[in-house]
Amino acid sequence: MLICPNCGTANTDDSKFCENCGTKLEGEAQYVPEETGETKVEPAAEPENAPNMESDEEPTAGPEQATGPEEEQAESAERPEEQVSAFDQPVEPEAQPEPEQWQQGSSDQGFDPGMDQNYDPNMNQGFDQDFTQNMAAGGAPRKKMSRLQIAVILEAVCLVLLVVAFFAIGNSRSSAISVAEKYFKAYADQDWEEVYGMLEIPDGEFIQEDQYEKIMDASSLPEITNFQVQKPAGNMGDGITQTFEVNYTINGQGQSSTTVTVVKQSRKSMLFFDTWKVSADGLIAQNYNIYVPKGAQTAVDGVQLTEDYLVSEEEGQDCYQISIFNGVHSIQAEIPWCETYEAQFDTAAQSECTVSGLTLSEEGTQAVETKLQEAMEAYCQVALAGSSFDEVKDLFAEGAPDSNEDYYENLRNSLEADKYSSAQQLQLSGFECDVSEVGTYNGSLQAELSYDYDVIYTYQGLFDDAPESRTKDGSSYASAQFVYDGDTYKLWSFTPGSIWY
Repeated sequence: MLICPNCGTANTDDSKFCENCGTKLEGEAQYVPEETGETKVEPAAEPENAPNMESDEEPTAGPEQATGPEEEQAESAERPEEQVSAFDQPVEPEAQPEPEQWQQGSSDQGFDPGMDQNYDPNMNQGFDQDFTQNMAAGGAPRKKMSRLQIAVILEAVCLVLLVVAFFAIGNSRSSAISVAEKYFKAYADQDWEEVYGMLEIPDGEFIQEDQYEKIMDASSLPEITNFQVQKPAGNMGDGITQTFEVNYTINGQGQSSTTVTVVKQSRKSMLFFDTWKVSADGLIAQNYNIYVPKGAQTAVDGVQLTEDYLVSEEEGQDCYQISIFNGVHSIQAEIPWCETYEAQFDTAAQSECTVSGLTLSEEGTQAVETKLQEAMEAYCQVALAGSSFDEVKDLFAEGAPDSNEDYYENLRNSLEADKYSSAQQLQLSGFECDVSEVGTYNGSLQAELSYDYDVIYTYQGLFDDAPESRTKDGSSYASAQFVYDGDTYKLWSFTPGSIWY
């Protein structure tokens, strides 16, 4: 770097004239050390900043005494080229002290000799390298970012990456096909708790997780070794449901296939992602009918059948309707006069379940015999008195068929008096009751009663002066069907038999 001896401006090493005042430059690069302020000679090194030079013979004018560039150019133009000022003379190398290294903090880069200030070579201007380069390029200074700004930017970038990862993972895990794959994997592993949690199950007392697990544990399922879930050709789906084809291998049996249908739910998962459940179609028997004797206390899989499930009452029979998992279930029924009924039914094999094959208990058998005998005696006394059917109507359950009245009329007619004879008394004896198996349709109790009878009547012939008392004996049998009306058993049908005299 060459220092102008006239104005002190720093010029490049290859400059011929001062860039500020136009003074001719000769000699080696010079600088002023910080310690002494004496002029030194430096070969070819170019420091960032250089102070004004001072000569041992004549001091260099200070910045406040420097002539402006225009005046220097005019003065230089008037004097001949051959005239060279003392400042233009090259400095003899031997007259200068040994060169010293520049200290980095010392710089007068950008020093304006026209300013009214004293130059201090030890003054640190405070310009960093970026600022110097910016100024040299003619641009504005570039401000460095603080650590806080850098931290904020890094946090924003991390947040964006987390959001992108969150949505990517959420969409992948909550997609319809991923749910179908997860469901069938749990099914192949026979993880029924996991399977149940992925099913679209309606609410119901007979649709519970423990019931489902019992059914599945009792099922003989093959061992699935591997599987693949894929969308079938045609992409079967309507936006709400999607059906996937599952190809799987059964250990020792080869390839097989099935379908899995998933249904989109109304609620969102984590506020953003679709929720899919596996359709339970085919897994649940909807509105399954169970017929039991009227008044029976019935439970399915330990859950009591209440009036909420009662849909009809007819012919001494109650019909309950429930929704339940397809499979084998247990049923228990407590029926008056009968042993406790316990059985199983399979919804997949039976369209409905009917409690049948009931067995009378010992107390029940005795109760049937007593009730039938009492009904027969009451029937005969009313008929002998010639009363109407209304006198015995209370022996029958509500809704009993009208044919019962016809059978009563036949008995009453057989005991009715005519112009020759008139029954006075009727005695029954020798009862033997045969209670058959309880009815298979509505749980009614079937029974037959054989009996002997003696009729005491009067007879008066056409030429007899007075009536004659006579006795007629015989035997007959009655048949009856009892049903339970919620409180006790009553007659549903009754055929009293024939009594002749």
